Amino acid sequence: MIHIIKNRVPLAVTTFLFPAGETGVKLDTNNLLYRHTAAAHQTVWARPQSSKDVMELIMATDALRRFDSTPINLVLSYVPYARQDRVCVPGESFSLKAFAGIINGLGFQKVTVFDPHSDVTGAVFDRVHIIPQTDIIGKFDVFNARLHASPRPIFVSPDAGANKRTSELAGLYGHDSFIRADKLRDLATGKIKEIVVVNPWEEIEGRDCIVVDDLCDAGGTFIGLAAALKAKGARQVELYVTHGLFTKGTAPLYKGGIDAIWTTNSFYDVWPAGISDEVKTLKLEEVYSL
Repeated sequence: MIHIIKNRVPLAVTTFLFPAGETGVKLDTNNLLYRHTAAAHQTVWARPQSSKDVMELIMATDALRRFDSTPINLVLSYVPYARQDRVCVPGESFSLKAFAGIINGLGFQKVTVFDPHSDVTGAVFDRVHIIPQTDIIGKFDVFNARLHASPRPIFVSPDAGANKRTSELAGLYGHDSFIRADKLRDLATGKIKEIVVVNPWEEIEGRDCIVVDDLCDAGGTFIGLAAALKAKGARQVELYVTHGLFTKGTAPLYKGGIDAIWTTNSFYDVWPAGISDEVKTLKLEEVYSL
């Protein structure tokens, strides 16, 4: 999932596998308009979903540098490996730092990332520019209109790790407070035993709630939280995540009490089968010219 562009002129990228399984990349070297377009930089926009995609990025960058000497900026709309941002037990890899080492070694002029899962991202990438969630949300008029609807929906933080980002959003949109939730896990299995909703300052009964987080993978936390919010009388529960991975599809979320899903196209350029067309997709390329 690689797009290459220079001053709005795209360059086609073809990826393939050699017979032994190695990743190959071929650029459209017949595109003379691209080669002769003057620009301060050219941009590689990548959505790596797998190790294969990382290899495609490496090969495409090498091919592009051989084709065009213009400095290269990288846009990683989703940062893989960011959820393993430290070594928890001996024998583990520090996956985020290892991945960042690969990217740093490619020598990009600038690396732009959107709402990374871990604050460690800024420390391990060279020449990195981080676009925070507040900036992303503020770019999309359709989502801002939803947030300003009357009566205004309540922001909900799904767990302690999301409290900071939810607090920032609540303040940005003029809310005095937000709803907090906490997860109780079975320490032996890691499964969620209970989700507790704390609402000392906001009345949930009859209100719309918008749960905010950076990403949704399988979505078990959000399903449990939707049930807890509706048990307290929430009229509707919506979900905003910058990165919609939806590895179990979106049907379990809708069946589990999520009434609407908002996300960007940071992970999927085109929605695969198993993800509903009802997902409200905010397209990053429409508001960012990188």
